[in-house]
Amino acid sequence: MLIFAGVDGTGATPLARFDAGYTPVYQNSHVSKLSRYACWADKTQYDRGPGLLGIETGGLAHSAVNHVVRYWDSSVSKVFLAGFSRGAAAVIESAKILKGYGIPVECLILFDPVDRSYVGGVGGWSLLSGSDTPIVSTVKHCIKVLRHPASASRESFGNCGSRFESPNTKIYPLLVPATHGGVGGTPWPESFVPPGSIYIDEGMVKNNPLGIDIGYEPHEIDGMTRVTPAQDRAGSAASWSFVTGILSPIIDQAMLDAGDATAPRRSENMVPGRTEARALHIVKPGESLSLIALKYYGSFNRWGDIYQANLSTIGSNPNLIQPNMELVIPV
Repeated sequence: MLIFAGVDGTGATPLARFDAGYTPVYQNSHVSKLSRYACWADKTQYDRGPGLLGIETGGLAHSAVNHVVRYWDSSVSKVFLAGFSRGAAAVIESAKILKGYGIPVECLILFDPVDRSYVGGVGGWSLLSGSDTPIVSTVKHCIKVLRHPASASRESFGNCGSRFESPNTKIYPLLVPATHGGVGGTPWPESFVPPGSIYIDEGMVKNNPLGIDIGYEPHEIDGMTRVTPAQDRAGSAASWSFVTGILSPIIDQAMLDAGDATAPRRSENMVPGRTEARALHIVKPGESLSLIALKYYGSFNRWGDIYQANLSTIGSNPNLIQPNMELVIPV
């Protein structure tokens, strides 16, 4: 029995966890997609990340712990945790708490983890628990994708998850030439490229949906990156490909170890309610749903089936599929 808990990235406003605008931004984030793997069955939990101030981060760590403890059976359970940004900091903390319960983590998946939560006072951005929580010795595998420093993304903060209690934890690191958002599966759109530039501008003053300077110095220096929207999309796809390529055999082995070799595996069923899927297709430039249908079914006429299976990803216009979109191909 596999158990999954995921915590996504920080929202753009103080109350973003309760903002309807959060869902369309993160609905196809990497953590969100992982939470829909069929191999977790009904033992999966996905949490939105904290709001801009980060004060919910600790509570989200405990939410993941409570979910795992609810289903834990030491004879058959394997635990998988995933997080992006402050959500990644939360699940690092979750693994530490679970260690206290005697519960190991089979795989910890971290997308650009940052450990910053507002605790009040002047310049009150602080680490979640006062220090960089180490990745505990009870984590068997740790997949960690970080934004490359040359991307010049979110230069006001660094990464956590850099310390390990045990040399026996298998570490799979990757630096990606993408923005912080791109690493986590939420690459920036073209609208964040200012006139006269080709690069994404992450400046909080201009791009904050509230339209105001939030006033905390660590964020005021975030601005122009050295990443184009196309590079961000490519980096986001590379992040996903790297993680899933490593994760798939870990899941397979965990299922065998748990005596669950007949359950759905890997990304074979990523859509809730769908019992079968044929493949996961990454859209290439110039492709249409008709051409994709021809590739998999030998007929243009099945494009509608692909569209219906991916309606939440594509949106209301089937002609507006974009390069690097990830589409489930139904049987």
